[in-house]
Amino acid sequence: MIIKKRVFFLLILSVLFLVLLSACAKEAQEYGFYPGNKAYDITLENTSGEMVSLSDYEGKALMLFFWTSE
Repeated sequence: MIIKKRVFFLLILSVLFLVLLSACAKEAQEYGFYPGNKAYDITLENTSGEMVSLSDYEGKALMLFFWTSE
């Protein structure tokens, strides 16, 4: 009887864990590097010294170039 209670408890705990995990996965897939996802809103300084956010260009085609100088 004790074993059945433990198995039942572990089963319920596993189901709750999977439900929470799937909710987190949906949140994580909304943004990121996947086709159709939104880009993270970042703010950077342009070459004129102005701060520019990615959200300023929402709905427009945008190509970003990142480089570094030594």
